[in-house]
This record gives sequence, C-alpha cells and structure tokens, in this order.
Amino acid sequence: MSVLLVRHIEEELRRSFEGLIDLSDVAENAPKEQRDAQFLSRALAAYVAQHLSKCSPEEAAGFVIDGRDDNGIDAIAIDDDKPHVWLIQAKWVKAGDGAIDKETTLKLKDGLDLLLTVEYEAFNGRFAKLADRVDKALGNPEVRISLVLAVLGNAKMDPVVERPLLAAKEYVNAGAKPEDEILDIKRFGLQDIHKTIRAKSAPEKINLSVTLDGSGRLQEPYLAYYGTVSVGQVARWYDQFEGNLFEQNIRKSLGLTGVNRSLVETLVSRPRDFWYFNNGITVLCDKVRPTVQYVISDNGPREYKLEGASVVNGAQTVAAISEGLRRAPDVAGAARVWIRLISLEDCPEGFGDQITRATNTQNQVARRDLAALDEVQVRLREEFSWALSRTYVIKGGDGPPDPDHGCTNVEAAEALACTHARPELTVQAKTSGDTLWEREGGNIYDQVFPKKISVHRVWRAVLFNRMVGATLDEEIDRLEGITARVAEHGRALITHIVFHTFDQTGINEPQSSWEDRVLPGVKERTIEVLAWLAHHAEAMGGYAGNTFKNPEKCRSLASSVAASLKGRTATPELQVKTRSARAVGVLVDAGVIMEGSVLELKISGEEQAGIEAWVAEDQRRGRAAWVNSRSKPLIWEADGIAYSPTALVAKVRLTALGKKSAVQGTKYWYLNGRSLVELAEHIRNAE
Repeated sequence: MSVLLVRHIEEELRRSFEGLIDLSDVAENAPKEQRDAQFLSRALAAYVAQHLSKCSPEEAAGFVIDGRDDNGIDAIAIDDDKPHVWLIQAKWVKAGDGAIDKETTLKLKDGLDLLLTVEYEAFNGRFAKLADRVDKALGNPEVRISLVLAVLGNAKMDPVVERPLLAAKEYVNAGAKPEDEILDIKRFGLQDIHKTIRAKSAPEKINLSVTLDGSGRLQEPYLAYYGTVSVGQVARWYDQFEGNLFEQNIRKSLGLTGVNRSLVETLVSRPRDFWYFNNGITVLCDKVRPTVQYVISDNGPREYKLEGASVVNGAQTVAAISEGLRRAPDVAGAARVWIRLISLEDCPEGFGDQITRATNTQNQVARRDLAALDEVQVRLREEFSWALSRTYVIKGGDGPPDPDHGCTNVEAAEALACTHARPELTVQAKTSGDTLWEREGGNIYDQVFPKKISVHRVWRAVLFNRMVGATLDEEIDRLEGITARVAEHGRALITHIVFHTFDQTGINEPQSSWEDRVLPGVKERTIEVLAWLAHHAEAMGGYAGNTFKNPEKCRSLASSVAASLKGRTATPELQVKTRSARAVGVLVDAGVIMEGSVLELKISGEEQAGIEAWVAEDQRRGRAAWVNSRSKPLIWEADGIAYSPTALVAKVRLTALGKKSAVQGTKYWYLNGRSLVELAEHIRNAE
C-alpha cells in the first residue's frame, strides 16, 4: 500500500512544482536518479510549506532553502499576517518506509538556534532572499514558530531522537501558558501527507444556523435534536450551497420527478399542509450546539449551530422547497417542514453511512446511488481531481461534466465493463447498466471496479469507449442490413473486441504514452471489427438486439472475430446504403417537411424514463426545428445549434444519462406522429 501512496504523492509533487524548484546547485550531467531525488525532496518540503501557509506553489518553491549551509532546514514558510514561521525538514524516501533520525533533529534544533540568535549570515543565498521577512516575523511578539518534520514513512520518533526538539520547545516556551506558547512541533508521515493531498479535492465543510420550533432532544444513545423549521431557512441553505449541501447523501436532487413535482404543487397551493404530506429532512452534522438565543423561552424557538452539516435524506424536499419559493414566495413561505439534526460527534465509525442508507426511501434508489458511498468511488472522485485535474461525478442528480473535463461513474462503469477481460460483461453494459452496480451473487461491481483500480485505467477506458462510439456514430447513418443492426445493438461488444486487439502495456501508469500509441488506430480497427462481427452475427442467426443480450453468444462472437482478425483473410464489406436511400436525403429531396417545422424527440425502451425526466425540466430539450440540410437538418431549441439527427440524439443521451453509444437518430425524431425513418419510407413506397 505504501508504494501506491508514494506514487500518488510523487504525481502531486511533479504536477505542482515541475519547473519551480531551484536545482541550479545540482550538476546538469548528474545521473537522472540523483536529480530526480533532489527535486522530489525539495518539492516535498515546498508542498508541506504550501499546505501549512496556504500559499501558491510559486511562493512555496521560493521558501525552499535546501542545499549547502541550510543548517538542517529544507524550507522556511512564512505567514506575514499571523505571523507564523514554519521550519521544515523533509525526507523523500521512495520506498515509503523512512524514519526520522537523531542527526536530523539535532540539525533542525541547531538551525533554530541560529535564527533565534539572528546569525543569518550562517545561512545560504536562498535564505538571504527570505531574511527580511523572517526577521520581521521573529521580531513580532505575537509570532508562532513550528518545527516541522515530514518523512515518507513513520513520523513517530524514539524519545532519544525527539529529545533535542523537546528541549528546544521547553526553553523557548519557558513559563508560558499552553495557549501562549511560541514554539510547537508538527510531524507529517506518509499517511498524513497522502491525506492532505486527498483533502485538496474534498468539498469544504458546511456550517449552518437553524432555528427550530417545537424543539426536542434525544440524548441516548446518540445526540439528536428535532422540530420544525420554516421553508425559507431551508431555501436559503440551498441557494447558498446547492449541491454541496448533499455531500454525504447518496445522490443530489433528481430534478422534477413525479414526487418532487407533487411537493412543489403542495407548497404553492396548500402550504400549511406541507408538513403533513412530507417525510421531512435529516441532517448529519459533525457537531450540533444549541446557542443562548431564545433560551429563556420554555416552549418557543431554539437556535442551533451546525458544523459539518449535510442533508442525507430529503434532498428532493430541499430542491422542491427552493423551486416552490421561487414560483410563489408569498404563498409557499407559510409552509414548515419537519427536520432532524443528528450529531456524529460521539457516534461509532460508519454510523452516518448507515443512517444515509436506511433513510433514503422517498424516490427509488438505484444501486448506482448506493455506490456513491463506496470507498472506491470516493477515491476515484478525489484522484480525478488531483491526479487528472478532471471531474468524476458519482451522485445521481449531478449532471455530467463537459466530456473533455471528466465523466460520470455511469460512463466509467460502462467503459470498464466493455474493456474488461470477460466479454459477457458487455451484456450488462448494453442493458440498463444497473446490474454493473450489483454487489450480491456474482458481485459484478467488484469486477468492474476492483479496489485498487488505477484512475488512469478508468479515464483511458472512458476515452477508448468514446472513440469507438464516435466512430460508430459517424458510420451508422450510412449502414443498412445486418451491419446497421450490429452497429446499433453490438456497440459494447465491439468496444470489447477492439480494445483487446491493442497492447495494454502502460495503461495504469501516469507517465505512459498509452493514448498516443493506441487511440490513433481505434477508428480503423473499429470499422474492421464491425465488419467481422456483422459477418459472424449473420452466420449465427437471430435478431441482433437479442444476440448481444446473451452472454454465451457474446463470448462465442468475441472468439470468432478475434480468430478472423488473426487469420489475415480479407475483411468483409460493410452493407452501405446508397446516398439516395438515406432518410434525411430522401426528405430533403422531396421537400415534404416545411422549413421551421417542429419535431419532437421520442425515446422508447429502457432509457425512456430517464430522458423524459430530463426533458421535463426544460421542454425545449425535446424539440428541434427542421431546415433543409442534408448534413445538419435539426436546430435544437435548447441551444440553437444545428445537428444531424444522430448527433443530437447522442448529445441528449450523453447529457441526460451520461451514456454514449451509436444510434440511428432518424428513428427518434417525430413529425405529426411519424419518425423521420417512417416519413422517408413512405416517400420511397410512393415513388
């Protein structure tokens, strides 16, 4: 495990301080390993300086004085305002098993003595650039000084090793009360440093004030308060913090589902009944503290301060309250809602997660939502942020990020299933996808997301899956027959086969050139695999839509296509429509659709409910205006941009569901009750 933590720390140091650390005193012809170790050691000191002083990477790099005449101090971080000075000694140990020795503590103590006696000339030129700031801070009677030891290993010290620092602390703080002490000692071990890196991507804690009416308290076994709260208070929370308010919940607001629309209607038409019709809100808090406000009133309101607050049940209620007040503030403002405030301060570990799982029952909870609490998903979200500078969305209700800047865990699960060694997992990726999150029986989830899966493996699988999908999107409108059906229904298996024709060396490594080596060949290979898969699927017989739902058939087809690709025989030809046969071309040539006619999106099957709920939030998402263009005949009302039918359906699926796959877009856009495919077929028959 330590090797993995060291790797994460190294990636963070290189990302933050590459090109900033002064290595001018290291010979340019020195072995790469030597220069690398020197960089990482100084970058570690700079990182600790940045973490403690909350400065920029550039300023932190300037705090590094490591080198000849550093007197045991690798970096001096300074906060001029507090003021505070941190004297940092950092040890980079690639194996992650380092320790602090007595020589280190003695040198650090000697460096402290030189600073306290203003013997600045004993230090090197790097220190000279900081001397004025150090002197000003140390001359301030309010100054605080910290001796900081950071090591990639165990930061605990043997009493003999720590003795010089404890002696320094005793004589600097002589006679001072604990709160008035000037000098303290801080230690950072491997786990501590790794934790600070993970924390960089974690959302900030939310602190709230809430006033309850009819307040009560539950003291045993764990502290909780309950009562009613005005909806205006709840709406202000949502307006201020939005999605972060639900950080510990398994999902965020789902938008206007049937349940939520009913809540809004109650608020704007029968606000005084809202309390009776609603299950209320549960808030988990790191701490809950009653204030003295209203304390003299026995039965009146009470105010509470909440630290680290998160709504773990009632996210849909909170979103509905915000919407209801937006629509009718004077009417809805009369409503009140039941609320529970649960303090986790003295609860056993994991109790908060148990509450979250047990209380979510108002809207149907999918397995994917429950997985938002899983440590693998939380880790990937953090590592997407700090290792890739991208977003990884793990909660239902959060929209997918821009494709260039991240993905949802739904898209990641599909990509990992498609690129897994077992072709039968493509069956789960093709269908609703909910079974990918199954943790019972065959435990598919742990196969898709093994505990130690690399964040680089996940992102590269997503990129690969997208490229195969984009290729099929480009091809599908010109295909017909078995080739078209395989392109539409067999996308997951195509991705699997294409992926396993490439060498995967380096896919888990951050410095690997995997993308440059593999992705340029994906388009050509996808078309080749499509041709062979259509050939073997036709020989197998049966309806393509059912073929790719059968694990045994998927295994057989994957094996047959792999053998054909190795056989060096000529690739079968794709079944391609003639230009005049394409639906859009037929309709444009016939001129049967007037410019400006409004078409409606109609999705059927397993994706219908999800897309309809998304369209319900903004009806423009389900409409497009026709223009007589062969390439981009649809102007989407949602953004005013022209699309082909296929590209627009693909955009809708990606935005609404976080999924991308090849579809025949002309099947899903309707005018007067007929799809574009049906309208084109009618014209062909008439001709």
